[in-house]
Amino acid sequence: RGGFAKARARFDRGAAALAREDYVGATNHFGGALGLASNSLVFDVALFEERVKNALADRVLGYALSIAWQGQLYHGGAAIGPARTVNGDPPARLQSPAKEMHVVSVSKTLTTIVLLPLMELNGLTPDSTIAPYLPGDWDLGAGADDLTFRDLLTHRSGFGQISAGNTYAALRDAIGDDDRGSTSWCPNGNGGYNAGNMGFCYNNGNFALARVLTTRLLGIEEILGVDLAEMENPDVTTSAVFIAASKYIYANIGVGVNCRPEDDDGQTVQYNFPDGGASGYAEPDRRMECGGIGWHVSSNELAGILAYLRLTNDVLLSDTARGWMEEGFLGYMDPGNYGWIRDAFGTYYMHGGDWFHGTGEAHACAVAFPIRLQVGLVINSARRADMDYQCDLLQKAFEDAWVENG
Repeated sequence: RGGFAKARARFDRGAAALAREDYVGATNHFGGALGLASNSLVFDVALFEERVKNALADRVLGYALSIAWQGQLYHGGAAIGPARTVNGDPPARLQSPAKEMHVVSVSKTLTTIVLLPLMELNGLTPDSTIAPYLPGDWDLGAGADDLTFRDLLTHRSGFGQISAGNTYAALRDAIGDDDRGSTSWCPNGNGGYNAGNMGFCYNNGNFALARVLTTRLLGIEEILGVDLAEMENPDVTTSAVFIAASKYIYANIGVGVNCRPEDDDGQTVQYNFPDGGASGYAEPDRRMECGGIGWHVSSNELAGILAYLRLTNDVLLSDTARGWMEEGFLGYMDPGNYGWIRDAFGTYYMHGGDWFHGTGEAHACAVAFPIRLQVGLVINSARRADMDYQCDLLQKAFEDAWVENG
């Protein structure tokens, strides 16, 4: 592993140079690290899988892991532990890489893949404003007429600053809230931070608004001959249209998506760790909140979606739309906010997700690595205190899975 040690040493020197704002030095060191890696090392996918499994062992109750390597699903995926426990939530079910589960905030990546083709179809770009695609009876608060699709897909809409909700009514109120465009305080679980006026402030509502925008982009009002403002249940209409459009897009690659569990008796339940034999948290129907959260897919499907997204043209996205997504980190975690997702190996296009309830937790991560490797990981329990964040865990396993060439 001498080549890898040298590459990591060069990478560490590059990181130190970057911290000093020595950008030329950082570039040289990072380039040297890549050169060492490419000349002396090869990626070992079996070792990567082993590293991931070892990092998860005895730290969660159940998980499913799927690896797409060189465009193919590796060994059909892997899973450990129960999806439902025999004592807490009978009937018992085992975890499976083919079993659907709520992928929590990874939903944002899936929603972005639905929204971008509809924008392109209407001749729009990420910098187009959303106001023409909002219902006619929604009041526009201060600055709302300037909001763009990019603002939503990068959490810079101001929704986070006012803690916007996910329902149709909550989204309408958020658009009409004058404070949305003025406050700079971003609340979070660690006491909040100052995001700057309209700066990055994470909020699920940014992607929940895709339900409404999808309905307008598809011209459903013209087709039905009635405006959303005149409908008795516009919340139901927009959710139904959004889910139908999503199913149509993902059917192109054989993936079924929905914002409700597969069935009450069989759905994957979320547990504490250790679970103590107690009942866990059963996910409710989230079709009326879907977008930033809510999608139920399997780990195999997550890996497959990313493989199609990264390795094919015009199947899920056109080259143009994929460029928007990758260059702007639309629906991905942005290295401007999460610096650790870009290193000497390149950029990791990813999104993580975490879901906390008193009776259980869910965690997920979907990553497209800098090489032809895509991974979906879903965990249906709390994590042991010494476990890395699941996306960190995957990244570390990747960095440690390079071996001497020959």
